[in-house]
Amino acid sequence: MTGTAGGDGRVRAVDPVTDAEDRATFVYDAPANVDASRDVEATLRFGDGAPRAVTYDIRVMDRDGGGTDGDGNSDSGPAPTATITDVSANTGGSQDRYDVSLEATDADGNLDEVEFELRNPDTGDVVDAATATLDGDRDAATERLRARGSQRLAEYRIVATVADADGQTGRDDATVAGSGS
Repeated sequence: MTGTAGGDGRVRAVDPVTDAEDRATFVYDAPANVDASRDVEATLRFGDGAPRAVTYDIRVMDRDGGGTDGDGNSDSGPAPTATITDVSANTGGSQDRYDVSLEATDADGNLDEVEFELRNPDTGDVVDAATATLDGDRDAATERLRARGSQRLAEYRIVATVADADGQTGRDDATVAGSGS
């Protein structure tokens, strides 16, 4: 496998490249200083001769909020913070349900939204998602996430990502038990 990344950073192979189910593994190394959150397109090429090319979108995050405008001047304030304060689980019946509560803060007072995701902890696949609007320098939100039928797992990862109006993000996550196998 070889790879290229549009923009900064680099793509490198992991040994072995594929597992028993032919799932590929690669690592994207972000640059040491990320000036702003942005999308990067990584292209991987598999095989010899005429390789098969697969393109992925990767979100590179400016987690410290220290972005610059190219002249060294800050282009946005600090990133917001996200804290999952409670997860109320109901795993009986035909679905797993989680009411997830979050508190968010933002020093420059321009909170925008939070996205809650219920993920498969092994693959990262999103099982369910919900979004809520936030406002000001401190706000809270609660949303319900569900897994039904064959989506039910023994364990989930809940990820909450808070964004402000400048595109800065903060994240928190929690692992919870499910009723699937």
